[in-house]
Amino acid sequence: MGERPAELGRRRLRVRSPHAMQFGMVRHFITDLDLTAEEQAEVIDLAIAMKKDRKAYAQALEGLVLGMIFEKSSTRTRVSFEAGMIQLGGQAIFLHSDSSQIGRGEPARDTGRVL
Repeated sequence: MGERPAELGRRRLRVRSPHAMQFGMVRHFITDLDLTAEEQAEVIDLAIAMKKDRKAYAQALEGLVLGMIFEKSSTRTRVSFEAGMIQLGGQAIFLHSDSSQIGRGEPARDTGRVL
């Protein structure tokens, strides 16, 4: 792509879905079909750049917090997300549904707003 790693990491993938942009909808990345071929290439290029120069991305998520709520406990997923956030300068909070109001009927959306 011709960009230096630090520049590549600072920009965000652009939403190219006219429908999503028109209605202000969030796009979810569940399968590779959710991204265009160009977006997939951008993700791969960024991942390669991040692996090559970890220090350049050490503060990429500074000031951001990832709130994690799992319906089913997943230690590997939780730990990998926590490690990734820390490595990129962010923080992660894990809320277990059994020990929060979510498990007692509070809508996850309300908890999400607070996070």
